[in-house]
Parts: sequence; C-alpha cells; structure tokens
Amino acid sequence: NDAKITKDVKRGNATDIALYKFATTNMNIYDLSHLYKKVCEIKFNSKNKYHITIVEPKDRNRHHEIFGYSSFAHMMIMKGAFDVLIKHCSKTITLSGEEVELTSKDKEKLMKIQDYWCSIGRRCILVCKRNLSEYESNNKIKTIEKYFDEEIFDLCVLGVFSLVDPPKEGMFDVINTCRKAGIRIMMITGDFSITATSISEQVGIFTKGRTLDTMATLRTKDIYRNRINYYSLSPYTLDKEENEKKKRLNGAISLTGKDLDIMNKTEWNIVCNYYEEIIISRTTPEHKLKVIREFQSNGYIIGMTGDGLNDAPALKSADIGIAMGNGNEVAIEASHLVLLDNSFSYVTKAIENGRLAFDNFRKIILLLLPASVFSQV
Repeated sequence: NDAKITKDVKRGNATDIALYKFATTNMNIYDLSHLYKKVCEIKFNSKNKYHITIVEPKDRNRHHEIFGYSSFAHMMIMKGAFDVLIKHCSKTITLSGEEVELTSKDKEKLMKIQDYWCSIGRRCILVCKRNLSEYESNNKIKTIEKYFDEEIFDLCVLGVFSLVDPPKEGMFDVINTCRKAGIRIMMITGDFSITATSISEQVGIFTKGRTLDTMATLRTKDIYRNRINYYSLSPYTLDKEENEKKKRLNGAISLTGKDLDIMNKTEWNIVCNYYEEIIISRTTPEHKLKVIREFQSNGYIIGMTGDGLNDAPALKSADIGIAMGNGNEVAIEASHLVLLDNSFSYVTKAIENGRLAFDNFRKIILLLLPASVFSQV
C-alpha cells in the first residue's frame, strides 16, 4: 500500500487510502511497514484487476508471529477484484495463523458476501497471500504476472473488504434532465457487473424494476433472430418514417468486456439503436474506445466523461471528451472540456446554453436572409 496520509495531504489512489485508514484504526501500521523489504511490485491496472507486491521479511521471527511459521524466500501479497482472484485461491488462514483448505462451502459463503455488497453498490476487494520458494524467487519473479495467471492456483485468502464510493450529490437529477433533453447516458466501468447495476440504479441510468437483458437474452429476441440488415436501423436510412419506428429505443441491457470482444456487427447495431439503457462492466481502455467508435459509426454524436489515465484514448476519440478537474493530467490533456469543480451539472447547463445559442442563430438567419435576398432583387 503506497498511501501516505497527513493532516493536510492524502497521497495514493482511493482504494489504498481507504484501506490504509481502515488498517490504522486496527493495528500499528508504523511497526509493520518496517518489517518488510519490497522486492517486486505489479501495480493494479484495468486489464489484470489486481495488485501484486512481493516482500522479504526483515525480521522472520516477528513475521512468524503474525502469519505462522513457514519456510519460504519471499512472500507475495495480493489485493484485487474478488471475481478475478478467487479463482486462484485454494486456502484460507485461521485466527492462529494456520493455513487450511478453502472448501467449496467457504467459497460459497464468500461469494454470497460479494453478491450482497455489490448489490448495494459496493466495490468488493479480496486480499490474499502466497509464500514463494527459493526456486520461484530466483526464476519467476521477473515474469510474476504471467506465472500468476497461468500457474498459481493455491493462494491463501486473508480477507475480503468492501469500499463505498457514493454517487455525487444531484447526479440523479442531472441524468433525468439529460434524458428529457433527448440525451442517452450509458455507464462504462471496470467494476463488477452487479456493482455497476446497483450504482446505475442509484443515479438513474437504469430504471429500477425494468427487465435487464444480457447478451444471451438479446440473441433470443425477434430483432436478432430476423438478422436485421446492418443499415436498417441506421440514422442514415432513406425511409425516415420506417427508420424512426425501428430506431425507437426500448429496454435495458447489461454487457461485459468479454461480450464486447465477441459481438458482431448485427449485435452492435441492435445495442446502439434498440436499447435505451446500457450498462457495460469489466471493461478495459480498448473496450471504451470500441464502444465510442461503434456508436459513432451508427451516426451518434458521443460525449465521454472520465478522469483516469485509462480514459484518455476514449476521451480523445469522442466527439467531445469531458475530463474532471482533479483527474489525471493525461486525461485532461486528451479531453476537449474540463470540469474544474468536478460537477457534472455544468454539462447540462452547457447543453442548455448551447441549444439556446443555436436557436437564436437560426432565428437571426431566418430574419436576415429574406431581407438580403429582396435587397439584391
């Protein structure tokens, strides 16, 4: 954990700061931080969804008091997305520090906890560890990420915790105003699908009680089975009346990054033009960019909001990229508009004033154009 907190300064990402605050109320972090030497680190990113730190104990006796006695060269500590790490776990730890088998019942209990926390909009984080042998320390550390993904399936679960990231005040009203103005808002996030659905309900992106389709249910619908021609739902269709009937937005759908990887043109066309409410979870920067380009190819004008380094490619490709004032410098540089006070409500004000200006320009042109024509005659 790289978080540093003083009275005036908080340094580190939100997850590390929250975990640091929680830990400092339950144990002496100052003493623990000096017990280990960091050997290697793989930072959390939107692709792997986990953070690896490999450490070497400076005081093995003190280490054995905390984690129990075991022979090893280095210790690997991990935190990350629950659904990603749980697949690599086969052990858990008792209060006495003894490692025991993680049974199917134990996993089921943990997954129920995850589902509950995610259903109320919390982000679920799993913490686990594994001791590395002398051979692994000498031969695998340089390629630890590949080694973990392909060969490590005996992690020991240390615990699971959840983070609350409440929506900004007034977001529900802002999104409702945008929807009345004919603007469709979708959520694209790296979070777990249940968490994304819960948060989208809280802010009004997804209507509570509405049936939420998935890629599997989309493929059972008549609109898919009839294999609609790629351009038949496009805004460019010559038959405007028929086009408007087909293009009427209806329903809600929840997709994942894995769904986006296998979607064909027909499926993209249906998602872009048929669904009113769209939630896309477990995405990478490449997925965000792909979503923007697919909607643009269907004739839509796209605005994208983001504040992280991973949002930069999508912000640059959108018709208007909107960055937060406290966001990453790369994201701010890639955007077209920066919200200095991080309030999304100013977007609705900008749209309202922009439409008012456009309407006034049109009135002026209609007023002056006839006069210019008749004066020439």
